[in-house]
Amino acid sequence: MRYVSVCLVTFVLTIMLIMCIGLHGFDLGMALFFVIIFFAYMFYITLPIIGFWIYSFIKSICHHTKIDRILLYFHIIDLIMLGGVIYLGISKGEPDCNADIMAEHYETYDREMYDLVNNTRKILPDSSRLIIEFDNGSLEETELLNDEQKHNLQKSLSNIGCIGIEIEKCGKRNYSTLRFRRVGMGMYSFLLYEHPLTPQQQDSINANECLIVFNDSTVFEFGGGAFGSQSFIGKKEFIEKHNNTRTNESDS
Repeated sequence: MRYVSVCLVTFVLTIMLIMCIGLHGFDLGMALFFVIIFFAYMFYITLPIIGFWIYSFIKSICHHTKIDRILLYFHIIDLIMLGGVIYLGISKGEPDCNADIMAEHYETYDREMYDLVNNTRKILPDSSRLIIEFDNGSLEETELLNDEQKHNLQKSLSNIGCIGIEIEKCGKRNYSTLRFRRVGMGMYSFLLYEHPLTPQQQDSINANECLIVFNDSTVFEFGGGAFGSQSFIGKKEFIEKHNNTRTNESDS
């Protein structure tokens, strides 16, 4: 059981370390989430294995046979890998997107964003709805666009640092969405409105914890996913800072 527990723990930690280092297109947060769920669900197997691993580690320190020394090397390697998983998991789990990052990005690419939305809307048939996002470097399949159009859309989205687009030519929705970044299970997006928002509409939108009105035609959106936070983190501080900046600019 000592051999089995050490081999299994070493194997699992190796896989988790590979996940944390980051395979292309691999979602670390989702991977670790499902690993934890699996361990919890299979506790009647995982707990004895962990128990035997701890027992083996203590025995390897206290005894000095050849087998104990060999197993001790594996235990040390396991502890190093566990430390690497924890460190990389924490560092990669830190948010790499917020309202400030979105504001800076929007001010750099605002014209290109609206041009992309308008040009894409023109090629879509009436009463259609396009929802498309990068998937491991390629676009999802859609029958609304031909291969050349999908290639051009992929290139245009990449040029403005976005990963997806949502356009609706049916219903009453008067805005299009540019998906910006995924962080864990959350998604940060730009909502680009076709017509300027009235002050009443802006107040109504700002009342939503997931939305931030940046100007009269652009809204920042955060979607937390099934298990993530359902509010835009740092919203209050950003709005206060943004309002103060606009007040100072108008005064000057």
